[in-house]
Amino acid sequence: MTEEKSQAKKADTNEGYFANSDYMRWIHKVGRISTFISLAGLISVPLFSAWITGISINFDDLALALASLTAFIVLGGVEPFSYAPILGASGTYIGFITGRINVCFGPIVANLDKLNAEPNSKEHEIISSIVTGVMSLTGLVLMTLAMIFLGFFSSFLSNPILQPGYDNMVFAMIGAFSVPMIMRTPKLAIAPATFMLILSILLSSSVVLRQQSIILPLMLLFILPVNYFLYKRGLFEEK
Repeated sequence: MTEEKSQAKKADTNEGYFANSDYMRWIHKVGRISTFISLAGLISVPLFSAWITGISINFDDLALALASLTAFIVLGGVEPFSYAPILGASGTYIGFITGRINVCFGPIVANLDKLNAEPNSKEHEIISSIVTGVMSLTGLVLMTLAMIFLGFFSSFLSNPILQPGYDNMVFAMIGAFSVPMIMRTPKLAIAPATFMLILSILLSSSVVLRQQSIILPLMLLFILPVNYFLYKRGLFEEK
């Protein structure tokens, strides 16, 4: 048996092989390089602007501003671990670089259900790559068109009649993305849904929205042991 056939057989019999395959190593290599380039580009814009305009940077004010972002830094560190099982490796890199994370959940989950694709599989990685790539390209095209034509529609979009729609747009989108995930694994959603419902009643929804960067890591620390306990008790076993 040739080496290629041996590798193919190993890929079919070893579930962890795909995660350690040459393809996945290439994805992580390109993803890290792309992320570094994106971060360098984001940081270079204000630095280059300050250099061109001759504005000096007050490091005391900069340190104070960075300190105020501590909660968001914690949230940013937690989010990749939360989204990666759904987005996959390539989808996670693309989504966090282009900011198309939330809008990709619905299409990815829907197609995973149709194809019975498990996380850390070829099918899952292909689906997430295509969905996040298409959504990212679509977003870039729409943003480009918006920059070109927004001036023509600004008066129409600022009409007070449309304001109620803008106020409810985010909540409608979150609901549309969340429902397929909850329906796919309703047992897993019991603990986090109950946790957030009780927290919203006790603290009010406005407080929860303002403090979500702190609440999300705390919720993960609470949900993981709870769901693990329920799993050990056999709640998630297929009937």
